[in-house]
Amino acid sequence: RQLYGWLENCLPNNLGSNFPLLQHLFVDYSQDQLCSLVIEACEQLNISTDDENTPEKNLQVINYCQEKLLRAASFDLPLTLSTQTSSECQNLIQQYYEMR
Repeated sequence: RQLYGWLENCLPNNLGSNFPLLQHLFVDYSQDQLCSLVIEACEQLNISTDDENTPEKNLQVINYCQEKLLRAASFDLPLTLSTQTSSECQNLIQQYYEMR
């Protein structure tokens, strides 16, 4: 849920309802892809899905997924984020360009 909330925060509230969508901002985005990414993160970080969830483990998974999603982001992501003034959005823009 936290990861999906992070993704939703990438979408501006002041633009149209049909653009941008998450599918426009992240290449091959779908709910299935997001689930697969979380499973991949758990495997790569050696975190069992049967283990008790802890904030530290959740943060590791979210950070892993965020990095992968930023690498798969379209050029629309920084443009869309630039319409928002939050420091989190500005940090995401900076991370996006640092990965390029």
